[in-house]
Amino acid sequence: MSFLSNVYIIKTLSTAKALTLQESQVYRDISEMDIYSDTYFTACFGEGAYACMDELQDTEALADATERFFELVNAYADATVCELNNNVIIIKRGYLKQYFDNKIVGLKNIIDKAAGKDYLKVKYQIKDYLESIDEHVYPTQDSKGHFIQSMDSWLENYLEADKDTYIQIVGQFSVRG
Repeated sequence: MSFLSNVYIIKTLSTAKALTLQESQVYRDISEMDIYSDTYFTACFGEGAYACMDELQDTEALADATERFFELVNAYADATVCELNNNVIIIKRGYLKQYFDNKIVGLKNIIDKAAGKDYLKVKYQIKDYLESIDEHVYPTQDSKGHFIQSMDSWLENYLEADKDTYIQIVGQFSVRG
């Protein structure tokens, strides 16, 4: 079971330090990424994962940013196939390891204990754990950044799905920080 698909990490190119962003700033599809904005990129580790950098016309600057990116990937993931195309790094296959596991181990334990049970019965335990990671864990916002889906509604929707899907969705929020 992979806990990695659709896990988003936001980092600055200069410091590779994770930024805490509003959910509306988490890009769920490469078509939503603005490669001309600021000096950050968005990385998603997993099948068909992407990382998008700011506009870098200077070859040396691009090479330097690419090198820092791969250092970041090597620190947190095993990216076996990567390519650079038009300033967009595509990670065809990469697996986030210890960094993600440390963040999500508590949630995995909760779900493991709930195996074979009705997941809705443990939703409040999961909700408490998520809030202990990030008090702003809500998955859906409108264009103005207002929440349009409650945590309970979100949990009820996704706890009915398989564990892979739920872990993946939670991951994009829990790895930030």
